[in-house]
Amino acid sequence: MFEAAHALRAAEQGNAALQRLYAERTLEDFFATYRLTGLGQFDEAWYALDQTFEPLLAAYLRAHLDQFLPNPSE
Repeated sequence: MFEAAHALRAAEQGNAALQRLYAERTLEDFFATYRLTGLGQFDEAWYALDQTFEPLLAAYLRAHLDQFLPNPSE
């Protein structure tokens, strides 16, 4: 997901209208960029990860306690 988002952002550097809106640095122009960018799809995917990320993180931590606790057997 990160690589695809980064590639899209790099490709959008050539979009003059989008870059002009970014350069304005106003709240109105910031929201106007959403009409021109394809990055919104990655926002949705990222926020959807929140539903699965916590259980995955908890499972990883439990499986690797030695990496996070000085005395995991205690």
